[in-house]
Amino acid sequence: MPETLPAEKRSQASVTKAFHNYYALLTNAKYMRFTLCLTFYYVAAYAFITGSPFVYITYFGVDPQHYGWLFAVNIVGLMAVSMVNRRLVHRYPLEALLKNAVFIATIAAIVLAIATGLDVGGITVIVGAVFVFFSMNGIIAATSTACALDAVPNVAGSASALMGALQYGSGIISSLLLALFSDSTPWTMGWIIALFTAASALMALTVQIKK
Repeated sequence: MPETLPAEKRSQASVTKAFHNYYALLTNAKYMRFTLCLTFYYVAAYAFITGSPFVYITYFGVDPQHYGWLFAVNIVGLMAVSMVNRRLVHRYPLEALLKNAVFIATIAAIVLAIATGLDVGGITVIVGAVFVFFSMNGIIAATSTACALDAVPNVAGSASALMGALQYGSGIISSLLLALFSDSTPWTMGWIIALFTAASALMALTVQIKK
């Protein structure tokens, strides 16, 4: 396929230029709001991915074979919300969709934190809250990425690379926090998810909705 980016908008690649682009991106408030919104959400998501085997299998005694189904249901929710999002993006501003999705995810995360902190509702409430929280990824990831790249069209490649690095590197934070603060209950996973989803919501609240 031929290059679609106009010649006048192309930039010559070099190590120095790459670091200059990353610095410019890190100091771009609009881009970083969307990027941190997604990054904080993924810290929460990876807290579930990393911590759920202990919570489901070790703490609640779920058969390892059944754990796969409990995890897979979240992927089904994500896929379903992604398909719904394809229709919504033609009717509503991306920023509005992002705010609403993060708000829903935050409510679910708070419910999860309360359930795990007070030890109420058992595994049923945890599975339900996580399902809602994780499903919102179908909107959050797509809209935050699109908005972030739209904010810096001239360095979209570097912007995408930085988002990807922060997004997937966020799993390190989740794993570290789970290891440091583990108390042999689901509470650690619960408060980490709630804390970073709330941080994601704070970033989303600062976003202005385009008319």
